[in-house]
Amino acid sequence: MLLEKSKSIIEADGRTFRDLNHNGKLDIYEDINQAVETRVEDLLRQMTLEEKAGMMFIDGVPVSDDGLPDGRKEITGPAVRKPTIVENMAGRKMANFNVWDIPKDPKIFAAWCNSAQQIAEASRLGIPITIASDPRHHFSKNIFSMEAEGFSQFCETLGFAAIGDEKLVKEFADIVRQEYLAIGIREALHPQVDLATEPRWARISGAFG
Repeated sequence: MLLEKSKSIIEADGRTFRDLNHNGKLDIYEDINQAVETRVEDLLRQMTLEEKAGMMFIDGVPVSDDGLPDGRKEITGPAVRKPTIVENMAGRKMANFNVWDIPKDPKIFAAWCNSAQQIAEASRLGIPITIASDPRHHFSKNIFSMEAEGFSQFCETLGFAAIGDEKLVKEFADIVRQEYLAIGIREALHPQVDLATEPRWARISGAFG
């Protein structure tokens, strides 16, 4: 997923930086040469209480089949009842989102992700959003796992446990990582745990046993 270059560019020491808060100067949090902890402190200092609260939550959002962040074309499943990612960013100051059913064509989802990131970049501080996903490389299809559509398809994690090949699991995880990164997903909400011990837990199928 490639992002369009920011319209606000700052030059310093022969290098270019994005002017994320549009103040015409290079802030500490915008400078990749600064230590991560220093950048975080500078960003937190500039954030409002509402913006900080929004960063503490994650919620599911619909992904429109036309690739528009504010669209609602062909929305199905639990996402039907959810506000769009644009509404969540503007109204709730949220920056972390989980996606369920997405278009079968990965290119459409990548376009949706790209557009949503551009909207985030244009916000007050230009904080990028984080897109997360439940499993979507298997056969199950429920609220906690999406059947592989447009992605490589493998057995469930319980199947990998039965095979007993750690190298194969690592190879599977790397393929998932590559495919997620290619379309804009940066957080995998799986696998849950190595070994489930509570039989009433709804996500045992996402564990290894």
